[in-house]
Amino acid sequence: MAVVTRRLLDSGVTLETYLPARTLGREEREQAHRLDEHLGMTISGIETRVLADELARSSIVRKWYLLGVELHRLASEDFVMQADVDSGDLWKALWWYLPSSLRPSSAASDADEYELGHKRKDHLSLCYEIAKNPWPSVEWIQRWDDWHQISFRPAVARDPRVLQELGRTLVAMDSYPDRALFRAVVRNLGERFPTRQMVNTEVLDDTAITTAVHEAVYTAQRSR
Repeated sequence: MAVVTRRLLDSGVTLETYLPARTLGREEREQAHRLDEHLGMTISGIETRVLADELARSSIVRKWYLLGVELHRLASEDFVMQADVDSGDLWKALWWYLPSSLRPSSAASDADEYELGHKRKDHLSLCYEIAKNPWPSVEWIQRWDDWHQISFRPAVARDPRVLQELGRTLVAMDSYPDRALFRAVVRNLGERFPTRQMVNTEVLDDTAITTAVHEAVYTAQRSR
């Protein structure tokens, strides 16, 4: 329906804006303010639950995964509209209340106004996306950037068998791949299952998935 977003002007005045940017009825405005009040009240609880997790204190992937779990919980509230989640408007409303402990370490994290990333690959969207998976399916990921790479390859992120087999294969290696090797592996998988050609991995059996993942890894290793 609608959300309230805020940003701090140079003059020190807080500018309040409604999204989506169109004429809103009274009911939509009231709903937006109810959601705004809810975000302000619940964010401290979200921070507490995420930071209380022992593993999250040492694993950035675990930390952002748990934030994603909280985003799913928030998105399931009765007064949250799926359209606001899909558009990213909910993340823009949430950002105002998000403490620095739940923001990524970057210059953009200090901004009062949240910018959605290219193809919705912004921080909160990525947290939301990784939390669609059971933790055991993604706990092998050691760098947050690795999830960035996976998320840009929908066929890799969408089919849990691809993700799980990739994890099993990489964990079995002598050492976890460096950034360059990891990117090469994911790129190979993207070429094997190109999104633009609408390759549907669901029609493939488990053996075909396993073979494709192994070939992507070994080809990347040989090319180094």
